Amino acid sequence: MAPKWPQVNNGPEHINEHAAYLREACDRLQAVERGRINQVPWNIVQSYLASTIALASKVLRQPALSEVLHHVKDAA
Repeated sequence: MAPKWPQVNNGPEHINEHAAYLREACDRLQAVERGRINQVPWNIVQSYLASTIALASKVLRQPALSEVLHHVKDAA
């Protein structure tokens, strides 16, 4: 019997929620696969890749901490 692979999507909008969502999805995938020799279906891998790319895009849109601190100092 083939394992039931967890479904993944691009995740929540908030960066921290998305990271937690993706980590939980990966944990579920590892738990399903643990102890088996089955290969992961490509559509599942593709979903994980899309979610990871979406998270990386969110991270890259965040301003650097030094930039934020500079604005805070300017405002003070």
